[in-house]
Amino acid sequence: MNEHPSFRWDHYSDQPYTLNDKKFKQTLYIKAAGQLLLSSCLLPLFPIFALINFFKKQHHNTKVGQGIGLAVNVESSLPEKTRVPLPDLVSMVQELGVKQLLVRIPLADIKNLNTYLEHIDALAQGDKEITVNLLQSKEMIDDS
Repeated sequence: MNEHPSFRWDHYSDQPYTLNDKKFKQTLYIKAAGQLLLSSCLLPLFPIFALINFFKKQHHNTKVGQGIGLAVNVESSLPEKTRVPLPDLVSMVQELGVKQLLVRIPLADIKNLNTYLEHIDALAQGDKEITVNLLQSKEMIDDS
């Protein structure tokens, strides 16, 4: 997986490391100042929206078991991780009995898309509901 030098990835937790470059952080904060200004202008409208939501009737027809799901990472072959074979992963998911699955696909690893699709097809056996989460890297969405 291609990694940006400022946005290193922690393969143990599947999360990015904390940014340590103070100058780079400062430029990110300056870029976000416009969004902060816009949100502070919308802040006086918050009580109106809160009152509308308070008086609006909400109907929840969900069953207790429908709110439970499982996030599944398709593991790449990294030396610091133990890779679970696909048949074992499918049997573990079936053993848990969850119906809703979340599969995370990092766009930086798009060259292995066929592997991810194979895992999704194998996990979708039965009446499983699959949600795909596309993980963007900062360099893909940065305008600079």
